[in-house]
Amino acid sequence: EKESHTASQTFPHSSEEIDVNSNLTELKNFSLYNLKLTGYISSIPINKEENYKKQKLSLLHPHDVAYIPALKQFLVPETFYDRVGVYDENFDFKFWLQHPKRCFRFHRPTSVLNLSNGNVLILDKKGIQFYDHEMNWFQFKTGHYSGLTEGPDDDVYTLAWFKEETSRCHVRRLALTEAGKYVWGGSIKLPLMSRDPKCAESNPRFLTFSNGLLVITDLGQN
Repeated sequence: EKESHTASQTFPHSSEEIDVNSNLTELKNFSLYNLKLTGYISSIPINKEENYKKQKLSLLHPHDVAYIPALKQFLVPETFYDRVGVYDENFDFKFWLQHPKRCFRFHRPTSVLNLSNGNVLILDKKGIQFYDHEMNWFQFKTGHYSGLTEGPDDDVYTLAWFKEETSRCHVRRLALTEAGKYVWGGSIKLPLMSRDPKCAESNPRFLTFSNGLLVITDLGQN
């Protein structure tokens, strides 16, 4: 079982640190919910012939999913096929999402996030693409990032990787300006959380924001 990190909230919109240890019981309550499998979807045949003609199936390597209410569509990035699929409400395949630069393809897309304000973010190996509620592109942030989650006040959090000797990973906050653009508004260096010498190097990968906490999964820890 992979270890999860919980990071204290010390960004500008919080005046005091939160003692995350007092909330660990609340995080464990998820296992008490009566969850029930109602169905599943496997690989879907592609009848369209516009792009990716050599690929006859979609959902071969889905990595994330987001629903776009304004368009009544789902977005599904497929990391190792360098593509993002668009599906209707019944999850019938519609088309492959075109890269903002029409002559390019998405490169290792991993995360997609639909925000409460309608904006949509797609993260791939080269950075973060920003779209409005109708999937019109309007911004790009270059860099090496992992995971996306929404916080309060239209903020977005991601894990950013920098070339340093130690603690290369930072939790970074994207704030939405009045002009409708996203700017970096805060950063926390994420240290190695485990003191066990047998553990592999810390490798944070995904995060989510809940009840004032950032919960971070780590692929490198046991």
